Amino acid sequence: MEMVVASYWRITYDGKNFPGVTFTSVATGLTLHSEQKPGDPRNLFYVEVGYFQDVLVAARGYSSQIVNSEGQEHDAVGGIPVEVSLHHLWPYEIFYNELPLLGSPPTRPLDDGDIIYRTRDLGQVPQNVVAIHIHSDLHWFKRINVPDGEGSSWNIWTGAAWPWGARRFDDEVALWAHQANNGQHLTFLKAKTLGLMSETYTMKVDPSWLVPGCRVTFTWEADSAPGV
Repeated sequence: MEMVVASYWRITYDGKNFPGVTFTSVATGLTLHSEQKPGDPRNLFYVEVGYFQDVLVAARGYSSQIVNSEGQEHDAVGGIPVEVSLHHLWPYEIFYNELPLLGSPPTRPLDDGDIIYRTRDLGQVPQNVVAIHIHSDLHWFKRINVPDGEGSSWNIWTGAAWPWGARRFDDEVALWAHQANNGQHLTFLKAKTLGLMSETYTMKVDPSWLVPGCRVTFTWEADSAPGV
C-alpha cells in the first residue's frame, strides 16, 4: 500500500479569477483528496499524495500540468511547497447558462475581466429564423463571430475598432432556425493591447437556448472588471 504523506502545493495562475483546481493520480486516474486549511493563502493546497507520484493538476480554461510529488514531504510551515504554474488557454469555452441574466448581478467576471449578460426574447423574429444580437456601451471594439455551421460566418460588433473610428452600440445577424443544430461555436473577441483583436471566449450554439423565433442578446457590460 502506498504511503500517503502531507504535501502542500502552491498554485500560481495568470487568469483574473482563482481557478477551481483538481489533483489526479496519473497512475490510477483517481482524484486525490485536497483541501485548503483555514488561514492559509487561497492558492495553497494540502494534498494527500504518495512519494514520487505523478499528479495531474488541472483547472478549467488552463493548460494541465503533470507534476511529481518527489521524495519528501512539502510542509507549508518551514518547508517549500510543490510549485505549480497554470497558464490560461485563450480562447476558452464558456456556456450560455453561466452568463448572468440582464438585470441580475454577476457572481464574478469571466477570466479576462469581462461581464457579459444574456437576454432571450421569444417571438421577435419569424419562427424559421433565430437572431443573435450584441449590445455594448463600451468604447473599445467588441465582436462576435457567428457561423452558420455550413461554411459561412458573419461578424457582429460594437464600439470603435480604432480611437478615430465610428462607434456602434448594437448589431445583429440572423440564421435559419435549423442552423442552430449544427454544433458550431460563437467566438467572442475584443480589442486589447495596441487595439489588436483577441479571441477570448467561445460558446457552442445549442437549440436548447437558441430556439426558433427568438432573439438572443449578449450585453457586454465591462471588459476589465477585477477578478475574485
